[in-house]
Amino acid sequence: MKFCTGVQPQAPEEMSKPPPEVDKWLQEHLSGFNFAFTVTDPLQPDNPIVYASTHFCEMTGYPMEEVLGRNCRFLQGPETERRLVMEIRDAIREERSCQVCITNYKKDGTIFLNQFFMAPIRNPSGRLLHYLGIQTDVTNVLSTAREDVLHKIEEGAMDPADADAGVLEDNVEEVVSTEVHEAEEVQEALTDEPVDARSCSSLPCSLIQALHDVQQSYVLADPHLHDMPIVHASPRFLQLTGYSREQVVGRNCRGVYE
Repeated sequence: MKFCTGVQPQAPEEMSKPPPEVDKWLQEHLSGFNFAFTVTDPLQPDNPIVYASTHFCEMTGYPMEEVLGRNCRFLQGPETERRLVMEIRDAIREERSCQVCITNYKKDGTIFLNQFFMAPIRNPSGRLLHYLGIQTDVTNVLSTAREDVLHKIEEGAMDPADADAGVLEDNVEEVVSTEVHEAEEVQEALTDEPVDARSCSSLPCSLIQALHDVQQSYVLADPHLHDMPIVHASPRFLQLTGYSREQVVGRNCRGVYE
């Protein structure tokens, strides 16, 4: 097994922040699932993890306080396939599901092959609330399968050109099927999640993520809706005015400045 010292450490600003508390509603509805998964919030800057299962922490070696509030990229390292990372990013931007078998790193630097399935979680009206990521360590499964393939190649029972594709497709198919089923169960558990003002925004999450990078005080209003309500407020605006996002989004600007 390979080891690596290049796993991404927490940034100084992350280390200085107190770990966010687990959302009580998510904890109540998701703690009963016995597999490794995370739930992220794409309506917050950098799409941070807001819930992680106990099995995820056990599999990766990261304690809960080092997981919550961080983007999932901390599992990446030098040998993580950039092509697969971009595939995941494209799926997030397009608000769709995807599945990849990607090289990730545990906290102690151990490399593992992660059969990763990601799916968007939406409220009953179709608004995107979360992304669900299900992780399965298939390192041992694929290692054993590759040994079998090498044996078949030596015996002339398999063409070497078909080896890599055969190992992946034949041995993770059942894992992928299981992850899809698990995702459906989590989706069902989150169907009745309380809706806050953020999820009422008419902006796509990909645009919201881009707007988080604009370091100015501003609001966006939608002239196509009745009374032209605010649909997005920047963090700098909230800091300057002292309003919470829930007090601003959905109101006309006159209600904020009165």
